[in-house]
Amino acid sequence: MNRKRVRRLCGLEGCSRGRESSFNGRLRDECLNVHQFVSLEDAREKIEAWRLDYNQQRPHSALGHLTPSEFVTHRQGTPTAANGASL
Repeated sequence: MNRKRVRRLCGLEGCSRGRESSFNGRLRDECLNVHQFVSLEDAREKIEAWRLDYNQQRPHSALGHLTPSEFVTHRQGTPTAANGASL
């Protein structure tokens, strides 16, 4: 693995730090600071439940304030270059 890739994977360079910081802040504020974990398995279950809600049920500004499933449904009715229509 080259040095540039290692630096990027470790967060030492790149432009997505804002998104990562936002996600980490939300995880901390909405999950880690709210729950008291009694075991590693308990932590995994609670964090996974939060992650599923965050990724599947919550509206995202990057998706036009739609949930991911709403975004997919909306996009299926929109013509794209892939199905022969011009953009």
